[in-house]
Amino acid sequence: MNFERLKKYLDSLNCREGVKGGVCPGSNTVIYLKHEPIFSYSTGYDDIEAGAPTNPDKLYNLYSCTKITTATAAMQLLERGIIAVNEPVSKYIPEFADIRVKVKNSEGKVIGSRPPKQPVLIRHLLTMTSGLPYSMHSPELEELIEATDGRAPTLEVAKAMAKHLLDFDPGAHYQYSESLDVMGAVIEVATGEPFSEYVRKNIFDPLGMRCTTFRPDFSRPELFAAQYGYEGGRVVRWDIARNPHRLGTEYDGGGAGLVSSTNDYILLIDALANLGVGKNGKRILTERSVELMRTPALGDEQYREFSVSYNTGYCYCYGVRACVDKTAAGTLSTLGAFGWDGWKMCFALIDPSIGLAVFHTQHLEGFHNDIIPKLRNLIYYSLGKEEEDEEN
Repeated sequence: MNFERLKKYLDSLNCREGVKGGVCPGSNTVIYLKHEPIFSYSTGYDDIEAGAPTNPDKLYNLYSCTKITTATAAMQLLERGIIAVNEPVSKYIPEFADIRVKVKNSEGKVIGSRPPKQPVLIRHLLTMTSGLPYSMHSPELEELIEATDGRAPTLEVAKAMAKHLLDFDPGAHYQYSESLDVMGAVIEVATGEPFSEYVRKNIFDPLGMRCTTFRPDFSRPELFAAQYGYEGGRVVRWDIARNPHRLGTEYDGGGAGLVSSTNDYILLIDALANLGVGKNGKRILTERSVELMRTPALGDEQYREFSVSYNTGYCYCYGVRACVDKTAAGTLSTLGAFGWDGWKMCFALIDPSIGLAVFHTQHLEGFHNDIIPKLRNLIYYSLGKEEEDEEN
């Protein structure tokens, strides 16, 4: 194994001032193979202004990499017989029994609503085929936040989401949405405890994950990597607590609410890469559940809707994507390798065929369709490269 080319690529992504010369202030990348750490590389800055170098123990907003945890929790409930994929969501959140679908005219303008042809099922949440929008700042949610004095409890948020009109009948199409946020509330009702407590007890604590949480202490900024965003084509500093998907102090956002470090979240990614068993020997899922989690779950039309940009050659499964066509994807990864990424460019790659786990963090939104395919190929290239070809 030789990771020099991977290091050079990661270094090339760095930017110190504005966007010129790179696409992120800095990043951390950790790779495990069969539970053993084989690569850990930090480059650039956690804090541009202070010149503080990146650190894989600093905390990051994971954004949509949170969905891997939510999907794992859902698989636990499936294998334990607590929920089933063909159950209606209204069994757990009765407000979903009254959800309605948009009616549009020939010009695409919404002119009314109607009952759906079938209810929203658990499987629709897990496969992003529910018809729900991604409308995290809708009037319904803003009213809830105000009515609860900024608490926005998880179940109450899901009830408010049930007031959103569906964009299509459940199961008809693929659409990235707030489905896994609702899934977090289903898990809360099904288990009888806050979603954050469930995942702590059943995923984080068993794996020895000490800092992954929905409820971070933002009063301790020294624990966090600085967060940045694009404004006017330049990189500007964001408040670390700023997350458009963190709706309130009591909201455990199953879609994008977790905070963690590179060295902590890799423990979950490693457990999934080893078919449910963590580095410490604790099992959080059965092998069969990991296989089901990464099994393609979309029909032909839904697959076409999903398989665009950097998802070409991949299919959506239960809360993750998996490689189904290496040629279309142009990837060196294995068929069935799976994972997901988040808005500020956290990225997870999980390959159970060889026990490979990769977790990458940065705190600035990147060019996913460019960076992720290159990262994947460089990682697999590095694994198979015994020595660097000096002529290249």
